[in-house]
Order: sequence, then structure tokens, then C-alpha cells
Amino acid sequence: MQIFKIDQSNPDPEIILEITDLLRTGGVIAFPTDTFYGLGVDIFNYTAIERIFKIKERMYEKPILILISD
Repeated sequence: MQIFKIDQSNPDPEIILEITDLLRTGGVIAFPTDTFYGLGVDIFNYTAIERIFKIKERMYEKPILILISD
């Protein structure tokens, strides 16, 4: 497990690239929202999506939330 600290007013491109690479290779990230921590994966990576279900101990019949930027 790694912890990345991102300055929202001045994000480090190297850290963003490292996180992007992690997601592209099937990694799972946790990130804060206003009310809870979310788990993020590459939506096009089926193995990564399976990891979300395993981490949450969630049955495949129960859908997961997808957040999409506008």
C-alpha cells in the first residue's frame, strides 16, 4: 500500500502519472469525498472491478456506484 498526498492547488504531475499507471495496471485507489472514502479503479479493467467486489465483500448481484465527471 502506498499513500500519495496531492496538493489540490498545485498537483505534482509525477504523482498523478504514478497513480494513473497504478490504475491502468488494475490497481485500486482510495480517495476522500465530502462524506466518505471511495474506491477507484479503471472502469474498463474487469480484474480491477472484481477487486472492488472482493475488498467490499460484495455479492456480484449488488451493483456498485460509478462516479463520472461532467
